[in-house]
Amino acid sequence: MKPRSLQQTLYQHYLSASMLPVFVVELVLLLLYFSVISLITAATTDMLLEKARQDTHEIAVREAQKLNIEFKEISTLARFMQMEQQQFFLAPHAYGLPNGRPLFDVAENGAFFKFNDNSGASLYYSSQTEINEENYEKALKTEAFDPLLKNIVTHNQHAVAAYFNSYDNMCRIFPYIDDVAEQFGAHVRMQDFNFYYEADMEHNPERRPVWTSAYLDPAGQGWMVSCIVPIYSGSFLEGVSGIDVTIEQFADNILTLDLPWQGSAFLLNEEGTILAMPETVERHFGLQELKTHVYEATLTETIEKPENFNLTKNKDPHIADTIKQILETKAEISDLQLNQDDFLLVQEVIKETGWRFLVLVEKKQIYASIYELEQFAKQIGYAMIIFMILFYLVFFSFLIQKSHRVSAQIATPITELANVTSNFHEQLKQVQLPISKTNVIEVKQLADNFNQMVLELQELFDHLEQKVQRRTQQIEQKNKDLVLLNQEKNEFLGIAAHDLKNPLQAIQGSAQLIEISLESEEFETKTEVIEFACMISTSAERMFDLITNLLDVNAIESGNVSLHLQQVDILPILEKVVAEYTKKALLKNIEVHFESQLDCYEAHIDINTLHQVLDNLISNAVKYSPFGKNVYIRITQQQEQIQIEIQDEGQGLSAEDQSKLFGKFTRLSAKPTGDEHSTGLGLFIVHKLVTALNGQVWCESELGQGATFILTLSKNSMS
Repeated sequence: MKPRSLQQTLYQHYLSASMLPVFVVELVLLLLYFSVISLITAATTDMLLEKARQDTHEIAVREAQKLNIEFKEISTLARFMQMEQQQFFLAPHAYGLPNGRPLFDVAENGAFFKFNDNSGASLYYSSQTEINEENYEKALKTEAFDPLLKNIVTHNQHAVAAYFNSYDNMCRIFPYIDDVAEQFGAHVRMQDFNFYYEADMEHNPERRPVWTSAYLDPAGQGWMVSCIVPIYSGSFLEGVSGIDVTIEQFADNILTLDLPWQGSAFLLNEEGTILAMPETVERHFGLQELKTHVYEATLTETIEKPENFNLTKNKDPHIADTIKQILETKAEISDLQLNQDDFLLVQEVIKETGWRFLVLVEKKQIYASIYELEQFAKQIGYAMIIFMILFYLVFFSFLIQKSHRVSAQIATPITELANVTSNFHEQLKQVQLPISKTNVIEVKQLADNFNQMVLELQELFDHLEQKVQRRTQQIEQKNKDLVLLNQEKNEFLGIAAHDLKNPLQAIQGSAQLIEISLESEEFETKTEVIEFACMISTSAERMFDLITNLLDVNAIESGNVSLHLQQVDILPILEKVVAEYTKKALLKNIEVHFESQLDCYEAHIDINTLHQVLDNLISNAVKYSPFGKNVYIRITQQQEQIQIEIQDEGQGLSAEDQSKLFGKFTRLSAKPTGDEHSTGLGLFIVHKLVTALNGQVWCESELGQGATFILTLSKNSMS
């Protein structure tokens, strides 16, 4: 290497020592900052999604139950209407006219109808039905239905109409319709509509309330669903009564829920047809809800919603298959993709109708808050980078100038001193003191000072060798101490390097095999990838255990162990650790036996420290026990102590092993039986922690006869 001047050397080292660490530290901090943001975002999004699943499902259950109650109330009203009207047909002559005598007439289209609004219902008879005395009497006497029909519509917020349709095409419907004959037309055959035939003997032999699918109301109310009941006189079907709920009622009143994450609720029937939906769901599925209708002609048959409202027949096969599977399996929570956006779909069955109440939540709305926070954090990071660049440009410019001045200030006097003191040591005793013959005060003073300095140096030189000898002896002793510390350091590094090298090689080898196999597409199943991943996880766990133990040792030796001693029942702590290793022991067919005579064992301990001690001791018992053996754990209470015994049927310990059992980095003759990993620090940590708890731990063992570790703890504070 080419020699350099002191000033050049100081300049270069000053710059590198000042700039490089600062740059590296700032770069690492930035990487850590953005890494932490990514980790927090990933963890929070998972947490938010799980919370959204739970909260949305709870909302769906609650709202479905509310709808079920409301539908059940309408079904109950329909059942009550059924009972009253069937009673009427047993003795129609016994009923009067609650709203006075109605006025009837025949319309131009031949339909028979009621033309005066007496606060009751409308009445319509098809023109193809002969209005004989019997039919006239039925049109008259069924005025008795009007108070009940009116009460149902008036007192139920969802009911928009209540009616009775007879087998001979008579319709009595409330509220009153002024132009009922024109609205229904000349002839309406009631049996052709779903609000009639779905309740007849063929479709409803149980004679229970039935909810129809969505249909277009011939009475002019638009799109609706109905709860219908058959009206029998004995075994004869007199007609069908029903209560109408419009789709507009569902969409505007029932489904306008203020759901979190801007979620939307909608209703499907059992076949997957949308019964009602708000505007938000319309946009997602590209449909427009059918609420109202312009009646350009009289309806003569049931008109149900178009096929595109059936989601199981959606033009997107993915949506169709997903909805079909959700309906068939009654899955409570599912994932759905609409127009490249991911959604959470929650389903709850409304028991009364069999319909499905669904809540649709867009996942990006769930993640919106965390994404905003992530973007804000990144903007702060970018601002920090810009600020750092500008700051360090100024800082480094100042540092370069400063390094020139500092190096010059240090090097110049040293250079001059080097020139003056060349061979000064060899010539010190032969130095002739100069005699100042000058009249210049400053020069004379300089000569006198130099002469005095030489005299003092000669005197000091005589004592210097003695001091050097004493210092040499002290340095030799320090060197011996350093050699011992270096040996311990080398032992520590050797063990750490050896124990870390194997898992690191396993991780590197497994990762390379995964990379090579993926590139060459040699994997045939996921199991092979999982096996390599498990190898990596196991190796990483071994490294984590070693590092944890090394940190524990460092904390113990540096006196940084902080204990929170308190009176605690230690039985639950012991039972928890025993339960954990009972499961792990089953992997080696080892049975763990636990014995306790009392329900409570109070001791003055630190909970976390005791848990770590028990974990180490029970882990060792399982680790060093052969397959198919037993581990016995007992807890007893003595006068002032609690004693815990952990006995295994393993290899046992020789006298030599027992003498160094609780030492640091101890390697014993006994080896783990299931290829488990041992750092040689566990029992050293246990001994130190038990001592800190004012307890004792020792081992009783014979080679080949297993080992019993005994731990005693004070019941009360030692103070």
